[in-house]
Amino acid sequence: MSAMANEIKEFLEHVDTRCGKAERMTFQSGFNLSPDQFLDFAKEDLKTDLKHKFINSLSNAKKAVDCHIDLMLQAFGYYEVSKKKRWGFPDKQAKMSQIGIAAPAILNKLNKLRNLMEHEFVNPSQDEVIDFVDVTDLFIRATESSIKGYCPYLEMENETTGLKMCFHLGSEKKEITLRTYDIAYDSYTDYKNSFAAPPAPPVKLKIWLLADPEFDQVLTYFVASVKRIGY
Repeated sequence: MSAMANEIKEFLEHVDTRCGKAERMTFQSGFNLSPDQFLDFAKEDLKTDLKHKFINSLSNAKKAVDCHIDLMLQAFGYYEVSKKKRWGFPDKQAKMSQIGIAAPAILNKLNKLRNLMEHEFVNPSQDEVIDFVDVTDLFIRATESSIKGYCPYLEMENETTGLKMCFHLGSEKKEITLRTYDIAYDSYTDYKNSFAAPPAPPVKLKIWLLADPEFDQVLTYFVASVKRIGY
């Protein structure tokens, strides 16, 4: 861990560090369908009298999981690299878990069930599909705050040190910017103005790009801090 990363960790873990201002919004993706829509399809499939209703339901539930994980990958800057490197489901799940977004291991079991159906032509049972749909619903509900309560900007303040750390997550540029200011400085206005006007120079300025070895670690600190302010 670098000196800078260690400094961030110590600042965030300090007993007097508290959450300041933050920006919250619904993350906008380019997808035409949402995880909730696929999940609704899966639930509606179960109500039909079709012989293949369990196959349809399982397929739509898996699409709901895939869509939701890809949305989170977009929000945190990993989506393009996941496509370029052809990440499989376990790779995507591992990345989410690494940065602090819950991705329960049971999802791997459900993914294997879908693979058995699609590649070995195994007909899923009613109980298996109902369990899959229920777990999918729980997974989306447990993690949707990272999309519907997306936080691209967060300030963490400490009156004892007299400083605040201002994190700006740029999902399009795939970067994290950290500006450290005197605690009294109105850094939130700078953010709302897209840093267009010449702001006061921060005490420290650091930018991590996605390719930076410490990007994941700093993002983990950011995600943990966002969780502290609630959704």
